Amino acid sequence: MLGQTLREVSVALKQGQVTPTELCQRCLFLIKTTKFLNAYITVSEEVALKQAEESEKRHKEGHSLGDLDGIPMAVKDNFSTSGIETTCASNMLKGYVPPYNAIVVQKLLDQGALLMGKTNLDEFAMGSGSTDGIFGPVKNPWSYSKQYREKRKQNSHSENEDSNWLITGGSSGGSAVAVSAFMGFAALGSDTGGSTRNPAAHCGVVGLKPSYGLVSRHGLIPLVNSMDVPGILTRCVDDAATVLGILAGHDPEDSTTIQDPVKPFILPSLTDVSKLCIGIPKDYLTPELSSEVQSLWSKAANLFESEGAKVIEISLPHTSYSIVLCTWEEASNMARFDGLEYGHRCDNDVSTEAMYAATRREGFNDVVRGRILSGYFFFLKEHYENYYVKAQKVRRLIANDFVNVFNSGVDVLLTPTTLSEAVPYTEFIKEDNRTRSAQDIFTQAVNMAGLPTLLWSPYGYDPVAGILHPTCFVMEPALGIRMDEPMTFSPLGGQFQTDGSLKKQEQNFKPPGVKKDIEKLYEAVPQLGNLFKIKDKIGEGTFSSVYLATAQLQVGPEEKIALKHLIPTSHPIRIAAELQCLTVAGGQDNVMGVKYCFRKNDHVVIAMPYLEHESFLDILNSLSFQEVREYMFNLFKALKRIHQFGIVHRDVKPSNFLYNRRLKKYALVDFGLAQGTHDTKIELLKFVQSEAHQESCSQNKSYVITGNKISLSGPAAPKELDQQSTLKTSVKRPYTNAQIQTKHGKDGKEGSVGLSVQRSVFGERNFNIHSSISHESPAVKLMKQSKTVDLLSRKLGTKKKTISTKVMNSGVMRKTASSCPASLTCDCYATDKVCSICLSRRQQVAPRAGTPGFRAPEVLTKCPNQTTAIDMWSAGVIFLSLLSGRYPFYKASDDLTALAQIMTIRGSRETIQAAKTFGKSILCSKEVPAQDLRKLCEKLRGVNSHTPKLTSDIQECSSHDPAFSEKTENHKIVHCIQTPQAQPSGSSSYEGGSSGCGGNFEASATSLEGWDEVPDEAYDLLDKLLDLNPASRITAAEALLHPFFKDMSL
Repeated sequence: MLGQTLREVSVALKQGQVTPTELCQRCLFLIKTTKFLNAYITVSEEVALKQAEESEKRHKEGHSLGDLDGIPMAVKDNFSTSGIETTCASNMLKGYVPPYNAIVVQKLLDQGALLMGKTNLDEFAMGSGSTDGIFGPVKNPWSYSKQYREKRKQNSHSENEDSNWLITGGSSGGSAVAVSAFMGFAALGSDTGGSTRNPAAHCGVVGLKPSYGLVSRHGLIPLVNSMDVPGILTRCVDDAATVLGILAGHDPEDSTTIQDPVKPFILPSLTDVSKLCIGIPKDYLTPELSSEVQSLWSKAANLFESEGAKVIEISLPHTSYSIVLCTWEEASNMARFDGLEYGHRCDNDVSTEAMYAATRREGFNDVVRGRILSGYFFFLKEHYENYYVKAQKVRRLIANDFVNVFNSGVDVLLTPTTLSEAVPYTEFIKEDNRTRSAQDIFTQAVNMAGLPTLLWSPYGYDPVAGILHPTCFVMEPALGIRMDEPMTFSPLGGQFQTDGSLKKQEQNFKPPGVKKDIEKLYEAVPQLGNLFKIKDKIGEGTFSSVYLATAQLQVGPEEKIALKHLIPTSHPIRIAAELQCLTVAGGQDNVMGVKYCFRKNDHVVIAMPYLEHESFLDILNSLSFQEVREYMFNLFKALKRIHQFGIVHRDVKPSNFLYNRRLKKYALVDFGLAQGTHDTKIELLKFVQSEAHQESCSQNKSYVITGNKISLSGPAAPKELDQQSTLKTSVKRPYTNAQIQTKHGKDGKEGSVGLSVQRSVFGERNFNIHSSISHESPAVKLMKQSKTVDLLSRKLGTKKKTISTKVMNSGVMRKTASSCPASLTCDCYATDKVCSICLSRRQQVAPRAGTPGFRAPEVLTKCPNQTTAIDMWSAGVIFLSLLSGRYPFYKASDDLTALAQIMTIRGSRETIQAAKTFGKSILCSKEVPAQDLRKLCEKLRGVNSHTPKLTSDIQECSSHDPAFSEKTENHKIVHCIQTPQAQPSGSSSYEGGSSGCGGNFEASATSLEGWDEVPDEAYDLLDKLLDLNPASRITAAEALLHPFFKDMSL
């Protein structure tokens, strides 16, 4: 019965199938059983049982008060409740018992609801994790689910689970947990900037923030009067509508409430979405958005469009400025707590001022006091105009953004709620308040505009893994919950159901977008259907998509195969070169091989062995030191293998080095960006290399590539050639030198200068669509390719929004001559300015392909002579992440910022000296010393060779260590040390699911196995890998012989 909707339970109560007392006792039992979750501050057991007894009498007499009569509910502990302690989780109000009920509480009681108690929160609702209250943090019930326990059990070396649990989000975490763990059918929360929706997202329930003024705020202890709204948390959308219909309406005690009467909200059982126009804000695709949340967002948009809804891109340009304008109101509201009238009062009787100061010092925690001080700062006369007044103007602009969007015909907006999935408490407490508050970037704008918003997960969202599941999972018996029939979420069979789930259709489902992609692949390459059964799409990137398939052999068991489908616009030479790399170098020494290759017109599919593997991020902090040694040793084996053949991989990163932890298997994959050295043994890479060299040297030559024929022409191609090329049915790629220069997009991959590239806003696919281009030679024309565009890329053809780094005056790195400055014709060399002569020079061409964060200094500075040393630098960055426990370690929006981040670790002087060795001059506005790699990694990981580090040590590192510096004098540097988070999507690099690899592994508390005795050889090897001079950087063959691997054999 606990899994039923409010309407279903109400009918069951009226029909006598269950009694209010039975429901109350069951919820009380769960509250006691799950006390360790710390969801409740006060459990009003006697009050609830008395209310249940009275409700039972009414039901027997047939006089029900309403749909909530006899149904258990919870209330956040910042709503006043008559006769029940209301603390706001603070020392200031601990012991305070209000003489009245908040209006929303009274309306629930008038309907016969059973008040189970008051739920936990951040102190005075100021927080984003429900961890800062005086009664202790709230624990996410998903931390104790079967799925999460299995994910970590094979790595856990301790029975202590307190270090592994996930946060709930804040500040209404207690209410979200009460609903998620079946301690009540619904709960009240409060929402000022996302405090209802954020925990709803992390706990997998429905969170509703009503329009400002629709529900009374009277009795809600205020945080920000102009933005506070009572929130509703339930397990389905219809339940939220039911509660809203009861709470909404005018209140004489709250002048901001609407005057018109409100009718009950009754949702239809089915809703047709085909006539809806749904807006996708492009401004919400920020670099901080995790790939898991981004994927969910994309799939939800696909789901709506598959049912006929119109999905379009819209803009909310002032979202990034929606810093909550609350500190001044918070300071004003907190002024009432002075120890004079009610609440805590200290014993200091020296003076009124001393008593007042001591009372607030004892009554408020650091977070609350910090916000009060901020509010007083903005209230100062000299700051009022510059901050508060201007901020109010921005608030109006934010509201106008929404008005403009809805006036344009958009019905609803589809946005993410949080930047990432729920994180472990041990990671959350390392973040500062500013970082924590960033989770509200998508939610606070609607509070400023006073709009309603609903948090809803159409697929069944697992907040632990951040992924979609075909069913809602059942909690472990240890949590006290075992549903007989789990709620099933299925793909959209036709229309939405009222309860927020989807019509039941099939258990083994795929999102509509994946189904269509598989069908299209079968159509594009028909021969695949005779040999393989494609199960799922397991990876998608800029130049390819990867599918999991099974091949039924004539004899033997079913074999799993990875099918890599290259985008039709991929250059035929590059496709052939990738295949040659796989066939010549692959199949041994941890290098992925190839089994088959299929081609149909311009569609190419490469079939490779499928290696089940774990996500690097999931296992990063659970790997033992020995496992790290094995990981790096096997990575160097793979690099030695490909470097022997003269292959420069160019995109070495964790997602391209697959790792099966149980089987100890490894595989280096994705040679789509590979290039050859001057002595490469891969014949086609020689052509790619010579082609790139000719591009940088010749300005008057153009290539016409038709099938396997490559002809070199002069400034004007023969007319006959042009006519013949247009008759060919095979792939044609005419280029001029200027058009074929490698260029790097935000995804970190190669493109072509001058080609129009349509990017999906969600970053999941790029078809590199070629547009018509005017060539230097009018005789050679570029044939237009057919546009096969992803569902969302048609709607959202913009790139991710990033913060640009302005360096015009800082001179972190300046354009210089490519060789000795002796023959300079200008006087700006090695100065912080660029003259007009240099501005008019042609930009130097150098390979830049790769993934941001893993590029070597010589790549960032456009050194044209790049060798296998760039792969070793990337391996060094991986090793740095493994030793520090931070991934991604570097994260920058542009090459200059990336170079500045490298300087913060390796030193500015050292970087400048190294650049001179390969003909580059770097100018830095401030000298930054090099860091001690051991000290840096030990501080970040939280352990050293002798004593485990405390959280305060890590915070001290971030406060005082130059490696964490935010600024140099004139140049702002993005934080170079990143907390663990999902990696942005790039190339599809054969990324598959981790199921079937012998269990999942957790990424939470660091295991000390071997980490308290990391030898000096490890940091010596790291230093050699991160050598700023590519000429002296260690090679893969030398790395395998390093003392760090002295007891390991090839």
